[in-house]
Amino acid sequence: CPPGLSAGAFGSWRVGDDALGEIEAHQSELKLGLAQKHAALAAAAAAKAAAAGPDTAPPATTTATTIATTALDTHAATAPATLPSPGLAPAPRMGAKAIAHTESQAAKGVFEDMWMVAGEDEVAEEDKEEMEAEAPPESKTTEEAAPVNAKEEPSLAQPPDADSVDGLLASTSRMATTRAQQATGKAHPAAGAAPSAEKQHEWAVRQTLGGPAGVESAFSELKPNLALHFPFELDTFQKEAVVHLERHNSVFVAAHTSAGKTVVAEYAFALATKYSTRAIYTSPIKTISNQKFRDFSSKFDVGLLTGDVQINPTAPCLICTTEILRSMLYKGADIIRDVEWVVFDEVHYVNDVDRGVVWEEVIIMLPPHISMVLLSATLPNVMDFADWVGRIKRKVVHVTGTTKRPVPLQHSLYYAGELYTICTKDNKFAPEGVRNATLAWKKKNEVPETPKEVKQARPTGRGTPMGGPNAAGRGG
Repeated sequence: CPPGLSAGAFGSWRVGDDALGEIEAHQSELKLGLAQKHAALAAAAAAKAAAAGPDTAPPATTTATTIATTALDTHAATAPATLPSPGLAPAPRMGAKAIAHTESQAAKGVFEDMWMVAGEDEVAEEDKEEMEAEAPPESKTTEEAAPVNAKEEPSLAQPPDADSVDGLLASTSRMATTRAQQATGKAHPAAGAAPSAEKQHEWAVRQTLGGPAGVESAFSELKPNLALHFPFELDTFQKEAVVHLERHNSVFVAAHTSAGKTVVAEYAFALATKYSTRAIYTSPIKTISNQKFRDFSSKFDVGLLTGDVQINPTAPCLICTTEILRSMLYKGADIIRDVEWVVFDEVHYVNDVDRGVVWEEVIIMLPPHISMVLLSATLPNVMDFADWVGRIKRKVVHVTGTTKRPVPLQHSLYYAGELYTICTKDNKFAPEGVRNATLAWKKKNEVPETPKEVKQARPTGRGTPMGGPNAAGRGG
């Protein structure tokens, strides 16, 4: 599917027009390239006939000339004057049905051009083979030597790999990628360049502020005008995330549990409140949604949307499950136009076999004006996933987080009312704890070994005699 179609099928309010403009421009370029190719073939055929003699000259109008003329006229009538610029104001919002119809027509036009390119190129190749077979040996030698002596300039109208369906789609993708890179100021790696460590993740970056010193400097400049002040000193990764949020960048916070990832989500809510926009906090389960609703209600105007509860649904800050947000995007809800931030808590659920598709669809369908905050503590391939998200949304994702757990854990084994430490706070195994727990289990569950001990361990049913177990009974 050409870039721009999948992201605008549900709820996107301006990407449909941009994608349509790119596709129409690309169609016009392909038609112009075909016209130039057929014109060159017609001229070559005419020159060959003229060299052979006047008796064998072809008619004034050939099939190739007719096709070239028709294609040139069509290009002049249908080519747009200018391409839509990324800096232009958003187009008026279209309904979901109108967007889907527009983009389906655009896709239909792309595939019609694919078949046209395939058919015309097949005819052109047959004509070229016939010309080469009938040409004298001297002309063949000249044609074969030309590429060696003079480097042929690449044609802008005809992409070099447009003879295949994959090549046509790739050329369309390059057009959209170039525009996105112009908007972000990031250069695209040259085709065929050797892969390097820096170019491995084109859309995911780390430590773009120059390390801890750069983070402190950037945060100090923003500190007087922060949207939300915290009563405690922020960690370095939290300050880095706040700086990127102030610059309206998408952020991936890969920090350990208890490190304070929620601080970043709170600051996104604070920015939405400050600038009178909206923010949505999504979670995988209703329990987390209910907890965050209670936590954020004391600071912001918050609403809660789950499968069975709706509280203040018109609030600027909404907390909901990811499935609820997907339903909003499917229906093209008006609220999406005002959303500035979307927070994905526990985003590693994208790896879930049954529900991971929900996160994929939401990330793909979010309009381009929305920035994302991704939170996770257990995602193993952080840079790979961030690069995928950035490539889908055509915007760089800034990755930050922690390298170790700030709040240490001590693991203990509970048995028979006692705690036995088996892993210390510095993450070292404690074998004595396991040994002590094993001895306690054996002591409680030990089995008598001799018949005398077995007999003594059996209950008699008469209870213990008065005066103790060694006291004599009545008549003794």
